[in-house]
Amino acid sequence: MSGETKVLKQEKNYLELEFVGGDPAVLSVVRDYAVADKDVEFAGCTLEHPQLSHPKLILRSEKKDVSKIVADAVKKASKTFDSIRSGIRK
Repeated sequence: MSGETKVLKQEKNYLELEFVGGDPAVLSVVRDYAVADKDVEFAGCTLEHPQLSHPKLILRSEKKDVSKIVADAVKKASKTFDSIRSGIRK
């Protein structure tokens, strides 16, 4: 998983990240785990142009700190990727 994460906008209930040089599919997995949280009001990924822009993750929650939601989602996604990797190595 390569790429640099830039915070474009961060508030207690709103977070917008840009994944510079990263694969949009990675953010889609993180979004899927985030949206599974019952306190998430909105979780979405955007990619304006595949060659001219970078994928973005947008997350909103009125009940929970969005930074915590993203951290938990990344942790779960990492476990999934690790499981896939170890399955391939067997």
